[in-house]
Amino acid sequence: MFFSIFLEIKPTIITDLEGRTVQKGEPCELTIIAEGKPQPQCKWTFNNQDLTLIPGEIESIIDENDKRIYHLRIHSTQPKHIGEYSCTLSNGGGSVKSKKVKVTCEKSPQFPSEFGKTVKAIQGDDTRIESSIDAYPLPQFTWSRASNDKTLSDKDENYSIAFDTDQNASILLIKQVKKAEHEDEYICRATNEFGSATTRTKLLVLIRPYFIEQLKDAQCHEFVEQYAIEYQAEGFPEPTIQWTRNNEIISSTSNEFLIENN
Repeated sequence: MFFSIFLEIKPTIITDLEGRTVQKGEPCELTIIAEGKPQPQCKWTFNNQDLTLIPGEIESIIDENDKRIYHLRIHSTQPKHIGEYSCTLSNGGGSVKSKKVKVTCEKSPQFPSEFGKTVKAIQGDDTRIESSIDAYPLPQFTWSRASNDKTLSDKDENYSIAFDTDQNASILLIKQVKKAEHEDEYICRATNEFGSATTRTKLLVLIRPYFIEQLKDAQCHEFVEQYAIEYQAEGFPEPTIQWTRNNEIISSTSNEFLIENN
């Protein structure tokens, strides 16, 4: 008579987990080495809760070359992954728990571009300049104008500053924009404990066309060789002027009418 004896050996940790600090967006890997018979199963926890594994985002992997090595791989570390991790290794012989380790991420502020776009605004309207940021932890923002070194704040009559959590952007709000007062290059500076960055955005203020002097009814004698109808108008950029007669457009190539801009 023959008997088969299968010896189960409780898992033993050879090399325990170590905490990691990585750059935001970079991969992160936690590794533990353990032995046992049969091969232990590895179950991960995050902040004392069972960790939900997501293919392509956060995965549990056994090393192909050494089955004693277990990895937890985060493909792109984000603030939501920051926290405390541990694992439990189990087989028929028992189980063993790893120590708890922390994963943190950091990133110095980074704007999409050092030189932002040009923002156009209509004189008299409210406008906003937005600067999106990639950083962790969230930086402090300051706004200023290129024409002087003064830092803008909510205490300034025409300015207010807000943060859009959805767009991860600092927003400078300017009330009742005036070309003479507000047209400038605006500088946004973001700073956290890992560094700082600046971006510049030019504000271009447009002025709706308006008449300084309106057209007036006039009379002229028949057979007069020439008669001038004059107006004064302003706007930025320079307006395009179109004349009509009895609701019909007067062509600039007309032999009857001469249109001049002075």
